Amino acid sequence: HSLDSHSHASVRRLSQRYTHEGILTMYKIAIFFLLMLVSNISFCGVTIHYSGNVSDIKNVEKIYDISKKYAEEKKWKISQFNNGYTIYPAEWCEPLNIKFSGKKLSEDFVKTQFAGIDIHIEILGLFTKIKPFMQKLNVIDEGEYWETKNKETLKVNFEFVTKSMAQIKSQHPSAKGPTKLPDGRIIDLHR
Repeated sequence: HSLDSHSHASVRRLSQRYTHEGILTMYKIAIFFLLMLVSNISFCGVTIHYSGNVSDIKNVEKIYDISKKYAEEKKWKISQFNNGYTIYPAEWCEPLNIKFSGKKLSEDFVKTQFAGIDIHIEILGLFTKIKPFMQKLNVIDEGEYWETKNKETLKVNFEFVTKSMAQIKSQHPSAKGPTKLPDGRIIDLHR
């Protein structure tokens, strides 16, 4: 069998084990794993995508202050730039960028797959704190915690990705990962 048919069948078998409300996210994750087979690099662990805007430019400074204080309370490393902050919640968590261009929160993402569900929930806690100051805050949580507040659903989504990666690695010993890049981004699997 080819690499594609083996991995496709493995992901399908793993996804059939889970039949609760997280099934759509699991299929989305499975598609990312299949894309990994076509390329040499894959970015597919549980990730939080975010963007938005404020109605009043004065809220940008409030959001920066809230973000800085929240990071300090959590004892997260933080770097300040002219247009915002980069927060480092954990060693194996991608950087969380809180940066505005005018009234617009820069569209970005933070992969939490390798940092664990507690860090994932804490990052969403920051978004909960800044939400009242946003005219619009778009959060797409592949772990489904933002929408459901269900820790078990989040745990199942994390475990699904972990098991899928292990399955691919066992079938394809040349697959490596996770690998952290110099900019803090994390490649889940690569050949």
